[in-house]
Amino acid sequence: VVLLGPSGGEAAKPGLGGSAYLWNVLGERRGPCPPVDLEREAALHRLCRRAVSDGILSSCHDVSDGGLAVALAESGLLADPPLGASVKIVRDGRPDEVLFDEAQGRVVVSLPPDELPRLETVAGEMGVALDVLGRVTRESFSVEVSGGAGAAGSVPVRDLWEAWRTGLERALGPV
Repeated sequence: VVLLGPSGGEAAKPGLGGSAYLWNVLGERRGPCPPVDLEREAALHRLCRRAVSDGILSSCHDVSDGGLAVALAESGLLADPPLGASVKIVRDGRPDEVLFDEAQGRVVVSLPPDELPRLETVAGEMGVALDVLGRVTRESFSVEVSGGAGAAGSVPVRDLWEAWRTGLERALGPV
C-alpha cells in the first residue's frame, strides 16, 4: 500500500478546513480548505495513468472526501472479496488531522511487492513523491499514526464491510 503525492515532510501541515470530518464529527464549518497545486496534480495523474497502463498497480483510489483513512478503507472495501490493510503513517500533527485531512494531490495505490521498484522509478521520473505505508491484508484494517501525538486502531474487515454496506440505510432508515 503506497501513498502517491505529498506526505510527511513534503506535505503542507495537515489541516481539517472544509473537511467532511470537521463537519460530520466536530460539527464545524470552517476553513481554509487545502490549496491545490495544479502542476503536482497533473504529474500525479500522469503517473497513475502510466502505472495502470503498464500493469504496475492492483488498485488506485484518490484521497478526497474523508481523507487518507477513508481512501484506505474504501480501497479495500471495493475489492471482491473485501480486503484490509496494515499501515503505518509517519507524519507530524494530530492523528485526526493526519487521517482525515482532505489535502489535494494524493492517491492511495496497491501493488504486488515486486512491482514497487518499477513504481519508484516512474514516480521519480515524474517528480511525484511516494510513501510506502504498509501492506494489504485479508482479516483486518489497522492503522498506526506516529510522529505527532500518535494513535493506533484496528477493526476486522467483516465489521468494516458491514458498517459501510449498511451505512446509508442506518442514516436514512429502511427503504
